[in-house]
Amino acid sequence: EDQSRWAMQVDAACGPWQKRIDAIAPPADAADLDRWLSETLPLVRRQLAAIEAVKLPAKESEAQRASLFVRGLRKLERGLTRFQAAVRANDAAAVQQALAEANAAGAETRGYALSLGVTECGGYSAG
Repeated sequence: EDQSRWAMQVDAACGPWQKRIDAIAPPADAADLDRWLSETLPLVRRQLAAIEAVKLPAKESEAQRASLFVRGLRKLERGLTRFQAAVRANDAAAVQQALAEANAAGAETRGYALSLGVTECGGYSAG
């Protein structure tokens, strides 16, 4: 089936990057956020590039959801990038806005991942 083949290819692309992301020590406190983001964001960007390299499913309905999944991951990356900029600028309002944006993109993306059978991407891996 096209969908599961696509999901398996995406999981194969995601898996190695997700393991590296998951291995980064979580921030100990607010002051440690910049360190965590500095280590995490480059890996998130490489993971996104690996996912974008996987050809979309042939079936139109699945290709649409797959496309929305990839778009959601891009929004998540942008939210995290803005979050880091806000942390560095010590702008509390921008931190809250960027965090809300990243959380919303993450939730949206998880929904698409579940519907597509993707299990190894974005911090909600089954393993």
